[in-house]
Amino acid sequence: MTDTKSVTEELPVKISSDEKNEATKRNTAESPLLRLPAELRNEIYKYALGRHVYPVPGDGRKNPRALNLVRVCRQIQQEAAFLPYSLSVLSSRMAIHLEEFVSRLSISQRNAIETIQLSEIGYAECSYSYWNGEDVSEFFHSGKLNGLQTVVIEKVCPAVWLSLEHQDQEIRKLAQVVRSWKAGITVMVRDYGDDVDLSVEC
Repeated sequence: MTDTKSVTEELPVKISSDEKNEATKRNTAESPLLRLPAELRNEIYKYALGRHVYPVPGDGRKNPRALNLVRVCRQIQQEAAFLPYSLSVLSSRMAIHLEEFVSRLSISQRNAIETIQLSEIGYAECSYSYWNGEDVSEFFHSGKLNGLQTVVIEKVCPAVWLSLEHQDQEIRKLAQVVRSWKAGITVMVRDYGDDVDLSVEC
């Protein structure tokens, strides 16, 4: 005999526009969060969604659970959709993953991105050559990240044959490359595993 319950659980459920609107009204009236004044809600959104490091898709890392907040309901999505971009750090190991992710965003979402991180820079001289590539430079000069203000270089311990002094020299070269991407950009450096707030200007 067929298990009716298991079958129906797998079927997609279509929700009409009227049902969606009714759910929105009900959430607005009953949700403890949505009943708060807008100013207080914004502070909660900033606390929940800000100061995170969000890896771009394709990097093989999981996003913080805080992102689930903007998927709860339409009103929260409308009010907080851009905050993860403007208040947190968008992290990428590879420029191609960053470019692919940015290309799928709306212009408003792109412009909301203020800080990105070049992640897990271990072999500094290789990283310098990679991020100094023509394709990478073309992407950052394309104007797709008009709101970009800060780039964080996240470095890991260098290989045993690469001295700390040599790594620091290569990181400084990389910082010069980053500054060529956009006038007035701030370059920060932090060690792998440290909190983003521990970044220091390079």
